[in-house]
Amino acid sequence: MSIKNFIHLLIISLVLFILGLLPGCKQDVISVDTPTPQEPFPSLSTNFTNTPLPVQSLVLNPTKTITLIPSGTINFTHTPMPSLTISPNVTQATRYQLTFISNQHEGYDGLYAIDISCLDSNNPCFSNPKLLFEVPKKGVGPRVPITSYSWSPDGQQIAIDATGIEGHGDIFVGTWDGRNWRNLTISPSSEWNPIWSSDGKRTAYLANPDPSKEAVVFSTNPDGKDLSQILNLPKGIYSIAYFSLSPDGKQIAFTANVTSFYYQLFTSNLDGSELRQLTNTDDNYYSPAFSEDGLYILCVRGKDNPDKSSLVMIKIDSGEVYNITMESQNYQLSPSWSPVGNWIAFSSDYDGNYNIYLIKSDGTNLIEITKAISDDFSPSWRVIKN
Repeated sequence: MSIKNFIHLLIISLVLFILGLLPGCKQDVISVDTPTPQEPFPSLSTNFTNTPLPVQSLVLNPTKTITLIPSGTINFTHTPMPSLTISPNVTQATRYQLTFISNQHEGYDGLYAIDISCLDSNNPCFSNPKLLFEVPKKGVGPRVPITSYSWSPDGQQIAIDATGIEGHGDIFVGTWDGRNWRNLTISPSSEWNPIWSSDGKRTAYLANPDPSKEAVVFSTNPDGKDLSQILNLPKGIYSIAYFSLSPDGKQIAFTANVTSFYYQLFTSNLDGSELRQLTNTDDNYYSPAFSEDGLYILCVRGKDNPDKSSLVMIKIDSGEVYNITMESQNYQLSPSWSPVGNWIAFSSDYDGNYNIYLIKSDGTNLIEITKAISDDFSPSWRVIKN
């Protein structure tokens, strides 16, 4: 080899080495890091009230679908969407994590976290996933499977729905690293779908204390005390499947049956008053989630024969439906609003197994976050302040 060629190869090697040292945005998640402790920060101050109000008559909003999209593909729509206002009370020191459940280790359900930045741009940066904690098959605390979970407003505690010592679903509350578990709901029945109130003072969940009756929503302090039932519904509405709380803690969105076939979307005050039905179609609606400004509800719309699903956003005051993704024969599950930037995280089996995706609320900028052999599902956002 000539001296000239040797110098040329040496220069190329040095350039590649220097580029490898530069920080950058990653969009292929392949390795697992170990967790690092986070500092606590004050919780938000929004009251969670159970003040009794007179039950109002049911108001049905006619559903208007904006820009119907042909089905049969897994491409995403770029339907014009309304501009949302998301301005949470955060500082420059605030960090965001996108967390999800994965069974990468046989016999365990793990909760993993990905650090995400640049959410106010079209190209967010994210890290490799790191394991926060795992739940085993056996033990005195929560056991597999973890079916749902919710972060406290300060990001330092988590409520999960997992198998309890009696072999059915219980609600457990612990620290962010999977320690100090306490069972809130030791009972002969099952409890699921835990959700923290926005002030961190209450935890709400679905329960079925009487197998002969429909599921109801309960609320309790994070220590399991001061248990009360919320959402007193009139006759004709039954079988609640999912629910979520509004950012101001004053309203609840839920999906329930009004016929023997389809789950529709409703909103009301916490006691069930001022009840409104937002959808009335031959579809099922699942996993509702309020936008940060409280004007829209994000949810999954599912069709049967064959199974199809899509992500939609529904305007609360008018019932208008905005399509975020096209209908697909793949499942699109557990949509979750980002704290800023109008990003939506969800899980889907587009690649055969379930992975985590990000998409803008206008249906653009689809990003596949995880590409694991195992199933990754139930994405949720954790807010951390340094």
